[in-house]
Amino acid sequence: MIIAIFLCFSIVSCENAGNFYCVKTIKDSPTTNVLSKSEMDVIKSLFNNNHLNYKELRFTRLQKDELGHHHVRCYQFINNLKVFTSDLIFHFDKNNRYYFLSGDLISAIDLNTKPSMNQDLIVEKFINALQDNIYIGDKEKIINGCFNVEFGYYDLNAGIGYADAKFTKAWLIKPRNQDYPFAYINDKNSEVIYYDNGIRY
Repeated sequence: MIIAIFLCFSIVSCENAGNFYCVKTIKDSPTTNVLSKSEMDVIKSLFNNNHLNYKELRFTRLQKDELGHHHVRCYQFINNLKVFTSDLIFHFDKNNRYYFLSGDLISAIDLNTKPSMNQDLIVEKFINALQDNIYIGDKEKIINGCFNVEFGYYDLNAGIGYADAKFTKAWLIKPRNQDYPFAYINDKNSEVIYYDNGIRY
């Protein structure tokens, strides 16, 4: 752990120097833009012409298929926090008319927006999951590097048939500048909800 301390206090880009680990908190919102202006213009036109509210949505992808149909992928935000497990795809026909939604719109989540876990504990839980994973090669490089964390809501019943949603506050954590491995950590009990090393069999 001495190496981790040295890195956090020697790397200029490390945030939260008062913490043991090098951690950056990602603060996403519906206004965070990852698409081009031309893509956003198309999306806004599709939604406005179909009287669809997109105030609490952050768009992440616009696709047009061989039939001329548009498909718009987005994340939902409730109480200004991302709902990690409830991304949506809005489908529009070749005449730009909305005809189908993949996913479920959420109207409200009865949880506050105050986190309980500190960043060091989030990283420690992630490192424990990483250490148990035999498929990650250079674990020390990840452990002694920097991390991104993001706070939001997670449906514990996501993917379970017709089960009612059961939301909890949670953290998404991954190494800086990497998509994998990543984990979701329950803010309520500090348990790892889901871990993914990015390896597909």
